[in-house]
Amino acid sequence: MGEEYLTIKLTLTQLDDVNTGEIEKARFRARIEQSPLGASTGVGWDFKPSPEDWAYIDEFISYMPLRNHFKKQDVVRLGEKIFAWIFKDKVLEKYNQCLGRLTEDVRLRLAIAILSEHLVKIPWEFLHDGNGFLLQSGHLIVRIIDELGEKKAPFSPIKRLLVAIANPGKNDPDNASFSSFDAQTHEQKIVESLKNTGIEYEILNPCIRRDFKDKITGANFDALYFAGHGVFTPDLEGQLILEDDKNNEDYLEATELAEWLRDSNDNVTTRIRFAYLNSCSTARNDSLNTFAGVAQRLMLNGGVNAVVAMQSDIEQTAGFDIAAGFFEEMQLEGGRSPEQALALARASGGDQHSWGVPAMYTYLSGPEDFEKNRLAYFMNAELGKSSYGLFLPTFILGELFEEAAKKSRSKPTSLYRYSGETLSLKDMESGLDVIRLLSRIVPSDEIKLRRSNDQGESQYSHWFIFGSRSNKVVESVLGGKDYVPRFAFDYTSEPGKWTLTDKKLNKVHSIDNPHQSPKDEYDKKDDIGVIEKIVSEKRGRVFFLLSGLGDRATRGCGWYLYQNWELLLGEFGNTPFGIVLRFPGGFGFNDTERLDTP
Repeated sequence: MGEEYLTIKLTLTQLDDVNTGEIEKARFRARIEQSPLGASTGVGWDFKPSPEDWAYIDEFISYMPLRNHFKKQDVVRLGEKIFAWIFKDKVLEKYNQCLGRLTEDVRLRLAIAILSEHLVKIPWEFLHDGNGFLLQSGHLIVRIIDELGEKKAPFSPIKRLLVAIANPGKNDPDNASFSSFDAQTHEQKIVESLKNTGIEYEILNPCIRRDFKDKITGANFDALYFAGHGVFTPDLEGQLILEDDKNNEDYLEATELAEWLRDSNDNVTTRIRFAYLNSCSTARNDSLNTFAGVAQRLMLNGGVNAVVAMQSDIEQTAGFDIAAGFFEEMQLEGGRSPEQALALARASGGDQHSWGVPAMYTYLSGPEDFEKNRLAYFMNAELGKSSYGLFLPTFILGELFEEAAKKSRSKPTSLYRYSGETLSLKDMESGLDVIRLLSRIVPSDEIKLRRSNDQGESQYSHWFIFGSRSNKVVESVLGGKDYVPRFAFDYTSEPGKWTLTDKKLNKVHSIDNPHQSPKDEYDKKDDIGVIEKIVSEKRGRVFFLLSGLGDRATRGCGWYLYQNWELLLGEFGNTPFGIVLRFPGGFGFNDTERLDTP
């Protein structure tokens, strides 16, 4: 299942300079800068929170670390108050117009750019439009940083995760600056949540500075999860609390962590693109420096594309439960980006408000590129670098080109009247479905059509080969040592039957020879096809074979790959696979059945 979102960029700016102690004098402006329906007309909506409003916000934030302090009506009151600040007049009008474009399959994604240090501390994740909290209505709220240049393709599926856990003071809790927690239980909970995700992981517990740096700069991780304490001191910067060899606190500044992450980008092909900081106040940014907070600094200097961080202190149990829920939702099978996984995991907090504490910092473009990257991951493709060729068998008067050319046939049979080189219509339709799929990650004019017997001239990284001789093509390219066909097609051994043998499962599938009955009779009967993916790291090539006993099955294999690649991604990830499909008689493929089971 793909993610579809209607993204609104909401910008919040400050209209006048005031001292920190005179915040009640400040005036602000809200404006929808971008949406599929354009910007909100006019300069925007100006608002000025009252002293009572600011006092209420400060009190709410001070109680956020308490697990069961709030009743639902308290949180609703906050959400409605901050919603009413910014959504008025033309801003509300444009917001409602966008809501009218939503469907069951398309949700709202509110990307907030906050250009005032006074507004950063406000927990916008609790926005309530009078009908419900946006985050609890299937929508997304993310924070973006206007000072950063926009990136393309910010998401790709997480493959390798570093889990770092720091618990300083556990050996001497009476003299510790931070309260210790049950790090072992949390580690077990995270490991349990990762079981069915397809994500490889490594645990660093305890998290000591030298080891942490070595893992980040020298290993092949693309995501970081840190569990431990964090602090933010106004006019300084955010810090993570590691531990030293003696279990004492070791303060790691955001700037240094960002340098490690940036260095990792230069040293390895897979870099850390995403960070989840399960640490108090790692999203805070109270100073005049936009990038003083840990999350903001990692976005600026660390080269990451998204960060989940805590905008205040958070109760430990709730924070750990949300994190575990996040990784459970990150299953490749579910096809979820970090944004959607966090939205679904927020319900794991177990109280009325902790779900709103985590904040997601990212870029304006997000889920759409995640979809592209998931498909590229399934294809083992490198965006912008891989090349794609579709190899289709050609015929002369009903015989394969290479065989017919030897016979120099010149007289048409009763079935085939065009004496030139032709393509099978069903093969071509199957190829069109593959082109529709590939055009999501590469311009369609860069996908090339070739004859099946032209493989010796081709240097494509990705080959899509159609027809029952596709495995012979791969065998001729890779050689018998590097590839042994799993599937064998036989059209002659058994009179009146065409058979497919699955050598791995030792199973034989067959259909009646369609040439021995009228065409309309073949269309009414079942047909059998296979899709096989072969990855040759030695040759730097990936092969997709789409073959059928009859041409209707070859056609169905293209349809199945286009319609069900996400299911195959969930089952196989980016590894090779082979599946057998039964296509029931008729002209549709919705009742296709998998036969590749022991």
